[in-house]
Amino acid sequence: MRDTTRQVLTLGGTSPSAECLDLLIITLRGHLEILVPAIRALIASAPPGDGPATCARIAGDEAERRLAHSRGHGPDGAYRHASKLALSVNSLCDHIETLACGAHAPASALK
Repeated sequence: MRDTTRQVLTLGGTSPSAECLDLLIITLRGHLEILVPAIRALIASAPPGDGPATCARIAGDEAERRLAHSRGHGPDGAYRHASKLALSVNSLCDHIETLACGAHAPASALK
């Protein structure tokens, strides 16, 4: 998952093909469709008022909003959309690692 986000976030000023960008967007969306329910499950098992769980809930909400948006117009719009999805994937991976603290599935599965 992080490898995919790294691919998108290191594109910088380069202009990948439309097919490459479409594939990255589809892959990132798939990652988020796995991560959002996983983070929700970890939040549900956290104690009430848990600070890290609250932050993770906000990140999950943002990821859902980004999933609801379309890719935008043209290559720039597609790249911006891919970048935002990549940031959400990274964020949710970080939150899962924080909330899991080794008590659940190993965080190394997310790398």
